[in-house]
Order: sequence, then C-alpha cells, then structure tokens
Amino acid sequence: MTTTSPTGGSRPPGPYGEYREHIRDLFASCDDVASCDDVLGQIRRALCGGRPSRQYVAEKSQALRDAAAGLLRGCHDVEGCLRQCGHDVTEDWGGGPYLTECRREAGHEGPHLSGPPASPMGEATDAGRAVARAALALSDHLDWLAHRGCLLPDADDMAGLAKGLGEVGYALTGASRAMEVLTAVPQGQGGSDKQDRP
Repeated sequence: MTTTSPTGGSRPPGPYGEYREHIRDLFASCDDVASCDDVLGQIRRALCGGRPSRQYVAEKSQALRDAAAGLLRGCHDVEGCLRQCGHDVTEDWGGGPYLTECRREAGHEGPHLSGPPASPMGEATDAGRAVARAALALSDHLDWLAHRGCLLPDADDMAGLAKGLGEVGYALTGASRAMEVLTAVPQGQGGSDKQDRP
C-alpha cells in the first residue's frame, strides 16, 4: 500500500517512504566504521593503555565523524525529497517516453515539473552546505599539518591551503547571494510550523 501526496503522487508508507533503503545504507556505513575491527574499542583500549597512538586515534575519530556527517546529510536530503510533490511526470527521452516525478513543493499550484527545485530555500540550503564542506576541508588540512608538528608549511601545503581558502571564499559569495534572494521573499510564504522546527 502506498500513500498519496497532496498533488496525487504516491509513495510507500513509513516516515522515509521510498528512501528507507537509502537511509539504511548510510546508517550501515556508520555502523561499519564504528564496528570495523572494533574501532571504538581499540580507541578506548589505546587511551586507557600506556602509550596510545595519537595518529591512530585522530584518524579513526575523523572516519567516525565523516560517516556520521554522511548520515546526517542523507537525512536532510531525504527530508527535502519527501517535501516535494512526487507526482508522475512523463518526458521525452531520446524519442521515447521517460517516467520521472515532479520536484516542485508538495501542494504547489500550476503544472508539474521534473526539473530541479529552484526555490530560494533550496538554493540557500545548497549554498550553506557548500560553505560547510569548503570550511571543513580547510580546517582539516590545517589540523593535520599541526598534528604532524608542522611549524611552517612547505610550498605544496601552502598551495593547497590557498586553494582551500579560495574555495571557502567562493562558497561564501554564493551563500551571500542565496541569502539575499531568500531575504527578498515576502514574509509568510513557505513558512514552517513550529512543531516542524528542530
């Protein structure tokens, strides 16, 4: 049995709908990292032992963080997808019919469209993620330089840091533009209920 969206599209039951397996796979990746060779247990034993490997603890901690971040990112992706219309849309693909789904907001007015959503909120969300990815990559680069005892980066490291900083600046520019568009949206359009907010 499937459930029906406000505009007529159908989805499997359950809080994650057709994306249930996707979330399960992401969680499995977290579980694999946490259980592979009993990473958490080894870290605990290393820290409680006489001479823990700082490199090992740092590397495994980053792996756990990255896996958890992937799961959280997937949760946000699925949330956005489930708030879309989902109505079947038939398009021409290479001279033949191709069935896809409407990606506009659920309950929208006007025709169903299969293209990517272009809502100001969606653009701002993507821009915010780009800033986070770029800033985290730069931060990790600096952290690992410090971790290995680097006091003065060499030419290759400086080039990498400069590139990372440029990517942060580029992402910030995109986020600023997205936020300008978002703040220009009239108040009251697309607001969320208080119970939906974290």
